[in-house]
Amino acid sequence: MSEDPVRKYLDGKAKLDKALSEVQKLASVVEPIGSALRRDPWHLIVSNIDVGFPAEVSLVSGIPTLNAQQWPNAKQIAETLAAMHHAQHEVSNLWATVPTKDKGNLTPPKQVY
Repeated sequence: MSEDPVRKYLDGKAKLDKALSEVQKLASVVEPIGSALRRDPWHLIVSNIDVGFPAEVSLVSGIPTLNAQQWPNAKQIAETLAAMHHAQHEVSNLWATVPTKDKGNLTPPKQVY
């Protein structure tokens, strides 16, 4: 006997929600640095990397700091975005399998394409 289509959809939706949360985590790391670069690049440093900054900048407390060990690389960003797209595709396909009588009790997936 196959698994309940509603349960499969809800599981897929939970997976999509997790993927979207991971994208938002990336944004919370990347966005503040982008803002600092636009606003005042003279007062921004990168830590935990073998590049030196002048003492006038590196010794100032409270300036924006990009921690190189926490910064995602392009591959990590791509993998996170790809996981989001795959989860969206899966949820859309699973929605199509939910019986019409059950769809009224569920939130349909957002149409992004």
